Amino acid sequence: MKLKPRCTLYQMLGIGATVGALLCGRPALSEYKPSVYGSPEKAIEALGDFESDNGTLKILSKAPLHIQLSPQVVEGDREDVIRVQTRKALLYGIYRTFIHTKVNEIKVTALPIDLITDEPRNEFKETIAISRAKALSAAQKILGVKSFEELVRGDAAPGIFKDSWSTVFEKGYFETGNPGVNKFIEELKK
Repeated sequence: MKLKPRCTLYQMLGIGATVGALLCGRPALSEYKPSVYGSPEKAIEALGDFESDNGTLKILSKAPLHIQLSPQVVEGDREDVIRVQTRKALLYGIYRTFIHTKVNEIKVTALPIDLITDEPRNEFKETIAISRAKALSAAQKILGVKSFEELVRGDAAPGIFKDSWSTVFEKGYFETGNPGVNKFIEELKK
């Protein structure tokens, strides 16, 4: 579909999907459906944040499904920074799986690895096994969303890609967010 000139301008200015829906004939965010993949591995690889080629994504078991995500850290990183990166990897694995696949249960292990040596930092390893229903319930309680679709963006703007985390999800994904990554993880572990 060729965009109308004003739609291209809206994209360049970063004006959201609601304007796009009204003026450019695109669906509003409430109508947005995230990309769907056949497996968490395919979804995570397609989104490009973790890769099997560099060891940051591993499938530990297909039945029951267990994946490992390894954020890369460097010597000298503060422990609190490594812990946050580890917890963000847990959230990533859980929510990318449920947003982009039809999987109903997953176990995610986050194990940071040294960027230079590829050595695991086992002292920071965390694992969560969770169902789709429990992950959605936690997101509803912590972030006030109704569905997984609200956790990603459907509008593409400069510097923002389709299926990027939504502003709402970022409040639970970042350390400085409200409620922040630590409270979100604690809710998932209940």
